[in-house]
Amino acid sequence: ANDVDNVFRYTTSSLSSSTAIAASTYISVATSPGAALQEYTISDITSVARAKKQSTGLFTIATADTAVVSSSPDQAITFNVGDSLNAVAAKFNAVKATTGIAASVIKIGDNSFQLSFSATATGEDADFDFNNLDVPGTLDDAADGVFDEITITTQQAASNAEFDFNGTAVVRQTNAISDIVTGVTFTILQTTPVGPPSTELTISVEPDTDIAQSGIINFINAYNDLKVFAARQTEIGSDGVFTEEAVLNGSAALRTSLNAITSHLSSIVMGITGSDLNRLADIGILSADLPESEENPLVRNILNIDEDQLAQALSSNFDGVRKLFEFDFVSNNPNLRIF
Repeated sequence: ANDVDNVFRYTTSSLSSSTAIAASTYISVATSPGAALQEYTISDITSVARAKKQSTGLFTIATADTAVVSSSPDQAITFNVGDSLNAVAAKFNAVKATTGIAASVIKIGDNSFQLSFSATATGEDADFDFNNLDVPGTLDDAADGVFDEITITTQQAASNAEFDFNGTAVVRQTNAISDIVTGVTFTILQTTPVGPPSTELTISVEPDTDIAQSGIINFINAYNDLKVFAARQTEIGSDGVFTEEAVLNGSAALRTSLNAITSHLSSIVMGITGSDLNRLADIGILSADLPESEENPLVRNILNIDEDQLAQALSSNFDGVRKLFEFDFVSNNPNLRIF
């Protein structure tokens, strides 16, 4: 089965730090079904991935819809006479998928506005610099008068995420990193303090026992529902004949299927040796009768779950519980596989 269809393949993670500061201050981790159950370390986070940000000087205008363009140069982004700051920002944003630069208008105060530019992606690969267009330190378009000696200031430099993973230096353009370990996404949140001592963050990928327990409970509930359904199909009324609901009272298919399922669930699992778990009773799942009520007839040998015992078994011997439900197959011939 696919990992997402198997409750025993779901994983979760825990974090710990070598210092008194919680590991979650510096990183977060998300795992996918099928991720390897291992431990990893991240240390020496010296840089967090950031997007480049630059902004203009202040425009002293009544509103952001006031005209600021006095001529129309023939450029990739074409401004028209009378364009406002909002219009200029909108034209930048119309091509941001190509340029990688987004624009926004910021109101600093009454009659005071600023045009801000930001890379649409983090990392040095997405760097830009309007200061390199004409005169260093300005975005100067004197010939056309679009921007007349507007000072451009860098508010935030572009940077990559830089850290050590299992002792090896790693550099990435983004903070959400999913290409180091299959099924695990590490997100860098903050740099660690400069040592010594070095801050070492430990990530433990573990089975998700909560999802496994829910899956087992749902499975047992489905079996019990089947038992109740089958009991209704053989229910005899007070008049000594089958009730109206007992339409499958003579069905050999229902009887054979239910007997086969019941036999499997009540049997010792073959192939499990020694003192390992080998029956449902070992994890707190025992048979009992469901008393007759207004909703259902007497049902023999449904399954009751001691959820505390089940939780304890999953916590202390997860693989043992898995083997009770999941088929294991090992071959020394690569041409022989199970689908």
